[in-house]
Amino acid sequence: MAVLPLAACGKRGDPLPPLPVTPQAVTNLKLAQRGDRLEIAYVAPRATSGGARLGVLDIEILRADAPGDLQKIARRTRRRAAPGESLAETSPLPSPGTTVRVAARALDRGHVSALSSVATIVVQPPPPAPHDLAAELKGEAVALRWMGTVPSPSPSPSPSPSPVPSASPGTLSSPAPGASPGPRVSPSPTASPRPSPSPSATPQPPARGFLLYRRSDPGGAYGGPIRSEPFTTNAFEDKAVSLGQRWCYVVGTVVSTEPVAESTRSNEACVSVHDIVAPAAPSGVAALGGPDGVEVSWSPSTETDLASYRVYREVLDRGLGGLGHAALRIRVRLLRRQVRALRPLLERGGGLSLLPGPRRREAALDVRLCRRRRARVERRRMRLRARRLRLRTLK
Repeated sequence: MAVLPLAACGKRGDPLPPLPVTPQAVTNLKLAQRGDRLEIAYVAPRATSGGARLGVLDIEILRADAPGDLQKIARRTRRRAAPGESLAETSPLPSPGTTVRVAARALDRGHVSALSSVATIVVQPPPPAPHDLAAELKGEAVALRWMGTVPSPSPSPSPSPSPVPSASPGTLSSPAPGASPGPRVSPSPTASPRPSPSPSATPQPPARGFLLYRRSDPGGAYGGPIRSEPFTTNAFEDKAVSLGQRWCYVVGTVVSTEPVAESTRSNEACVSVHDIVAPAAPSGVAALGGPDGVEVSWSPSTETDLASYRVYREVLDRGLGGLGHAALRIRVRLLRRQVRALRPLLERGGGLSLLPGPRRREAALDVRLCRRRRARVERRRMRLRARRLRLRTLK
């Protein structure tokens, strides 16, 4: 009988405990007051404490509107959630001054996660809502303006100063008449004064103003505000919009951002964003005449939405006695004067070295420009002369 050896597939070692299957805790639990509704937002866990991926699970919300032990007096509600899903649920707002406490935990097949941190909010009277929100296209931005006021915070009562007892001088009382004087007691030395504790920092007042929200249209939904810091003015220019898209906006008044205490939102204003700004003019435009025509060149534009270029031409040459020839003759005379003034430097090249450094460079540049212009003008004069000869032969 032949015996076949079997390959080993494991290794020796101490036994390991099984991975925990308890879900992780619920995260990002927040309370917000929006108009006449109380909003509870949170994020469901994605995995167990051992790192295994979770399936669809239950989220239990514990809410208490009165003081006491949260585990004992809380009202409990449950809802289904997908792993990592961000959820928000609303309920009617309690009366102003009510302190609402909320906590949450996850349940998966009988395994209960740890309780999340407790979120607390003190209900405030809803602030007045903004109105008359308008949006219009201004260049490549959307200009927004609205009407509304932010209620000023109620002044907090200043604490009344407590009376400070005055220290009585340590004088010795005189003995009564007829009483034998007892042993004189020396006064105890006074203790050195202790330094007073430094006052605690004054808490910053809650941020107040307006929160602006944006969504794409159609199909978009309002998420977080455009800016976390509230606006203190009633106007804003949104420059972070893309062309070819329709955008919608709403605005709300806030009297607190941690936690959020916001009014009902304003009317919705929508606008389609398209390009209404003309491109910049081309730079570096130059024209160079040749035997077959005129070559026009310019620097390329750096604008991403450029569609095309348009080249315009004005014809100045309208006959032999027209303005074109008169302007050409004036230009030839001016160039001749420049060349005549620089003729000594052109005839002897060493004359440029006699000038100072900056003037030498300028003179050399003028010499090169005059040579080019003179050659260009001479070529044009030759073409005009040939045209005159053709006209004479035709006559």
